Amino acid sequence: MKNTLPFLWCILLAVFVAACRVSSYPPEVWSVEPDRARIGTEITISGAKFGNSPVVTFGQSGTKVAATLKSVYSQSITAVVPHLPVGQTSLQVSTDEGVSEPHSFTVLQPGPLLTAVQPMNGLPGSVLRISGNYLDQIKGVRIGAISVKTFSDTTQTTMAFAIPAGVPLGPTSLIIETAGGTSSTDFLVAGQPEITSFSPRQVRSGTELIIQGRNLSSGLVRLGGVPVDPARTTVKDTEIRTYVPANVLSGRITVTVYDKLTATSADSLLVVSAPSISNLSLAEGIKGDKVLITGQNLKDINRVLFGTIEAPFKIRSDTQVEATVPELTQAGTVTITVSSVGGAATSPVPFFMILPPASLMASPVRQIRGGEVTVSGVNLHRISGVKLGNYPATVSARAEGASLRITIPTDATSGTVTVTNRAGSATTSQPIVVIQKPVIASFTNKIPVGGRVVLKGEFLLNAQVLFAGSTVAAAFDGRNTDEEIWVKVPATAKEGPICVTNEAGTVCTTIDFTLK
Repeated sequence: MKNTLPFLWCILLAVFVAACRVSSYPPEVWSVEPDRARIGTEITISGAKFGNSPVVTFGQSGTKVAATLKSVYSQSITAVVPHLPVGQTSLQVSTDEGVSEPHSFTVLQPGPLLTAVQPMNGLPGSVLRISGNYLDQIKGVRIGAISVKTFSDTTQTTMAFAIPAGVPLGPTSLIIETAGGTSSTDFLVAGQPEITSFSPRQVRSGTELIIQGRNLSSGLVRLGGVPVDPARTTVKDTEIRTYVPANVLSGRITVTVYDKLTATSADSLLVVSAPSISNLSLAEGIKGDKVLITGQNLKDINRVLFGTIEAPFKIRSDTQVEATVPELTQAGTVTITVSSVGGAATSPVPFFMILPPASLMASPVRQIRGGEVTVSGVNLHRISGVKLGNYPATVSARAEGASLRITIPTDATSGTVTVTNRAGSATTSQPIVVIQKPVIASFTNKIPVGGRVVLKGEFLLNAQVLFAGSTVAAAFDGRNTDEEIWVKVPATAKEGPICVTNEAGTVCTTIDFTLK
């Protein structure tokens, strides 16, 4: 027993010393600047023994709220007032060494926070319900310049009141002032407009229209989306008188007040107007093409004309009609006309009718490669391709509709010319001879002076024949075709090759001519 007593005394002494050390160094709070502040405001806590990781709390035990710390020093802490009830509370700093004595602090009211106003518009006498935060400690509420005198259901997060009498109609501001500050939001003093009836139901351009309803003051009227002329419109709270503008479409009537609230008629206004054309989907075409005619008041048309020829058509909507290009006898521009019981309208631009090329002629009918040929005919519009035989030819110039000038391809051979556009193709009845260098298949190689030499081959028409020793071409002696020519042996001729020249070039015989 004597041996255990010293041991127990040592344990008790260690516990006492440890307890004394924990309670001997708690943090101390000397002052808080400011000691009254709004939620979210930074405050400075001065004191001692704050250590490296202090915790600043507001409130009483069980309801304490920790603050966010901005900076920490041994004798100074910068903290942000957290979200907690407004009014008197206490502040404490705690560390591993203990907790400071409570320091008095007053949480001030922040400015009012508005999250919802229901409804966002109303007339005097209507009740508005406001949702948000910090809506207590009210100092005043105004709608525009008119103050609200009476409130109901006022709490920190809600309030309700009636729009006071005398508030002018139109856009204004809702202003709430509390002990914490002022907040405002847009508000519209107006009732929801309503159209109860209109007359007449069917109108023409220029007809007076009477609209009955409620809350129509300052209303802007649109008929089928088209605004009416304000100078010809009289607006009252229960009635609007206006005139149907020109070219308005059938549709519902809308009345919009203050660019915010819109009333729409339950039924559509039927506007009977003459048709109009604003656009064609094709500026040109051929028989069978589909042309989309765009305009207004097209749903009742009963006739479509291309020039004087009627065209099949299909009504797609009040603004679009699809017409099929009919068979016309003449190419060129025609006017498209649509008709209905309301009148007729013509297209603002003409339609160009394309017909197949026809009656083609080429000149000259003989040409060298790289040379030019003029092709004339009718309906030579919008030409998309020209061929000489199977060889595509380049168009170097054109007189639209009447003629084309083409260049003979460098690899072309003789053949007819075919001209193509979207409507079809046409071919010259006479082929073009593409002149190439002469070809000598055979010749009379032993004839006396003055005798006839017969040369056979290709591309020999009008070719010049020059005998060795002569400087002047031999005279023709009868036949002169591409396949065969006859010439006389000149007095100056000597034995040697005969050379033949045409527009494309010169060739000479490989066998010498011999005088007999």
